[in-house]
Amino acid sequence: MGRTKPEARRALVDACKWVVTHSDTPMDLGWSLEGTDGYPLISDGPEVFNYMAWDGIRVPEWFERREFSTQAEFDGPARAVLDYLDIISERCRRKFRVRALVLDVPGQIHPPRHGRVNEGVLARLLTEDIAEQIEAGEALETSSAIGVPAVTTWQSDARGVLAGLAGVSVGFDELFRGLYQCSSPLVADADAVCRAYLSLGLGYLKEVQERMPDYAEASGQEPRVSMNISGNTIYGGQFAAQIANIDSTIAGVAQQGSHEVADALKALEQAVLSQGGLDEEQRRDLLDNVGYLAEAAQTPSEQRNRGTLRSILSALNIAATSGSDLRQALDNWAGVLHGLLP
Repeated sequence: MGRTKPEARRALVDACKWVVTHSDTPMDLGWSLEGTDGYPLISDGPEVFNYMAWDGIRVPEWFERREFSTQAEFDGPARAVLDYLDIISERCRRKFRVRALVLDVPGQIHPPRHGRVNEGVLARLLTEDIAEQIEAGEALETSSAIGVPAVTTWQSDARGVLAGLAGVSVGFDELFRGLYQCSSPLVADADAVCRAYLSLGLGYLKEVQERMPDYAEASGQEPRVSMNISGNTIYGGQFAAQIANIDSTIAGVAQQGSHEVADALKALEQAVLSQGGLDEEQRRDLLDNVGYLAEAAQTPSEQRNRGTLRSILSALNIAATSGSDLRQALDNWAGVLHGLLP
């Protein structure tokens, strides 16, 4: 994985904290812990328990500092947390005699890797429609109007857009299969659950957005430079050419083995593109700064101009005061970016 995505790390830490907080006394769950030194155990199957799995997650704060060099390193503790949550869920169902789940909780569902744009549909216009639906969903996510009717309406509109792609809307529908159950009086915080369903749908739609160039190419509609996508905005013309040049330089940084630096530069580029409150000239100037940082990353440290690099980082920090995207990227990757200074 290289550097773990902040949202993945945050989810793992929160889940670990919840499990540890709700498992202070394993005997409350009715387990026999003879020979385990008082630690609760995680199931590896119907009759087998694994002490090492619990030992790997019982200090959630550790994951706030750890870097995962491979996907397997992250999957291990994540799987342990999920196993533990399964055990707690099963014990609760037995203790409280819940005969059926109130909510239908979907598993991990992603858009198909291979898809096609339907005949008669322009990929360029479809990409714009998807971006509009993402923007509408994100606005609803922070709105006080969240609820079953609002989320259902958004889902219907988004599904109508996805109908322009063969077979892609199936997984999207599957994510919302239990949405109507949020109207049940048994759901304590229906708005929060509706927001969770909406978040899943947004994630799916953003993955579709990322795959659109591949879907277009598979349909015989060659991706154009004007289809350069970043966040919810489509950049064309000179912007797209500038982005392509920066991406090429960043790819060169990664090929040199500086994968963390490449990830930091890519995050910075995306933040500049999604930052609100910038006019075209300001955005182009900030992209030039990112491009210079990428070029500097490809040169030996002793050949870098420290004064110029400090000026560029200062300019980016000033621009970050007008929006959260650039500020978050600079904060998340501060150590890596300042490491470029000779």
